[in-house]
Amino acid sequence: MNNSTGLTVNDLNRVNDEMAVILQPVIAIVCVYMIIGLLGNPLVIYYYGCSVKPSPSYYFIVAVAVFDLIICCICIPLEIIDMMFSYKFPSAIGCKMFRFVNYFSSMGTGFVLVVIAIDRYRKVCQPFKTQITMKKAKTIIFIGCFASACISWPIFVFYDIHAVSITSVPGLIGYDCTTVREKQYKLFILIFNGVCFLIFLVSIITLTVLYIFVGKKLCYLKRFRFSTTIEKPFKNIETRPTTSSGVQSHSGRFKHDISSSPKLIQLMKINKRTYTTKSSVYNPGKQNAKVSFPESTQNSNKKPPLLTEKTFSTLIRTYIKEENSLNNSGQTDSNVISDFADSDSDARNSKHDFRNVRQRRLIHTKKKVRDQYIHLKKYTLLMFSVSLAFIVSFLPYLALMTWRTVVPQHEGNLMTKDQLVAYNICIRSWIISSVVNPLIYGFFNADFSSFVFGRIKRCLFCGSKQKYETNSKQESSHTA
Repeated sequence: MNNSTGLTVNDLNRVNDEMAVILQPVIAIVCVYMIIGLLGNPLVIYYYGCSVKPSPSYYFIVAVAVFDLIICCICIPLEIIDMMFSYKFPSAIGCKMFRFVNYFSSMGTGFVLVVIAIDRYRKVCQPFKTQITMKKAKTIIFIGCFASACISWPIFVFYDIHAVSITSVPGLIGYDCTTVREKQYKLFILIFNGVCFLIFLVSIITLTVLYIFVGKKLCYLKRFRFSTTIEKPFKNIETRPTTSSGVQSHSGRFKHDISSSPKLIQLMKINKRTYTTKSSVYNPGKQNAKVSFPESTQNSNKKPPLLTEKTFSTLIRTYIKEENSLNNSGQTDSNVISDFADSDSDARNSKHDFRNVRQRRLIHTKKKVRDQYIHLKKYTLLMFSVSLAFIVSFLPYLALMTWRTVVPQHEGNLMTKDQLVAYNICIRSWIISSVVNPLIYGFFNADFSSFVFGRIKRCLFCGSKQKYETNSKQESSHTA
């Protein structure tokens, strides 16, 4: 490698292997990240993409899961290679592609999460405005991919195999996949990192503001929606008026109970035959009330008067009393009175059944509204948690990337072993958001958890069943 000082490739291999041993804890942690991501993200894609009814919100979840799966399939293995070959990264093209896919997937995820926050805000705070459709969701995802590619393309210029002086062995030169350290690129790299940090900051502010509005609206719905949905309909359950003024104000509301009764019309005709148009109704303890009847048969085409239950009951009792005192009513009239009394009882039962139906309907409405509110709240909390995990996971990475750009020396020459381990864990903190998202989905979505456990049980059961069938066949062949 550096023959002038007597150093060889073996020396470089030895130093590289020593660094790989130091970074073994980091490699183990990243391997765990990769396994969880490779198992969880395909399940998320399959569940939200194939097992549930399609919706724009689920399209966005699938898009985030696809970006996360790309990170787990491409970026994390290359991160492991980067740590195993800290001083002799094998390929410059691989280095550029590795960093580009890293930035592209991260930018795409952040863009989709901002769109999800906007979608949540519109559905919760502006439910009567135009919402994002499935076609618009696909278009937005495509635009996000294109924008991420446009922002990430400078990576092909700023990342390369860079020569690194190894201070532990004077004169030894290694090669690492990192940002170029030439002075002519330093300003452009600072501008690029500044733009990325500005995008990240704007995304944080947007997500925070939108979810604050959404949270306030959900609290308002929790406090008032149930009461206004349940109490007001009960107030709207009609009761028959008990005064003459109430009869006039409620005209037309209970005609099916009284006015349309043929027995009532027949009763009025009987009363018309015997008494005058104005009959006094006996009401003990109060002044006699006047009840109006049709004056002549020429007005029979008009609708009969609307009476209350209380007035009608008094009318019936008075009529029976007067008929008995005069002894002029025939058997037919008595039958009419009896039938009308039965009709009045049926009207009371009908009123009771009507109230029961309304109450059952309102209970069903309450349950439906509560379920919708719970679903809205859970989905909003789910996406807020995903966004929060994305923000928290990228903060250490962006801070250390800015520090690496400012400091010209390689981190391996500045830090102790423990500091190197902590540095490499923190600079790869952005991987965490791609790994924890399936866990967040499982925590907030019981259906997704049941789906995952069902698939696991099915795989285990199928494996056990096949093993049992194989053993049975072997035993039968031996006995044969």
